[in-house]
Amino acid sequence: MITSKDFDEALKIIFEYKYQLDNESISIKPKPVFVNIEYKISDRTFFILQHYFNQHLGMLLERKDLRSMDLETLKNIDFMKIRNYRGFGKTAEERLKNAIESFE
Repeated sequence: MITSKDFDEALKIIFEYKYQLDNESISIKPKPVFVNIEYKISDRTFFILQHYFNQHLGMLLERKDLRSMDLETLKNIDFMKIRNYRGFGKTAEERLKNAIESFE
């Protein structure tokens, strides 16, 4: 049999738990979206992306990695930095941006 003291103790535990949940900032990250951009970029653009990922993100990028690229990683490419690479002109930038935007 549950006494009123046990019941009050149970309510106290429930209220404390609810208080923790209400005051705790819970961040729920969306599930990553992986896209295939292997055939949407040229070999030269891939070479430049490979250098950019290596220097600025510390990731080694291979051609097969383009089959399942995280869309958020692609959206976060800093085009101001990538413009400084030799051989990456306005046309290549527009093509890469269009390829990324086509998945949104």
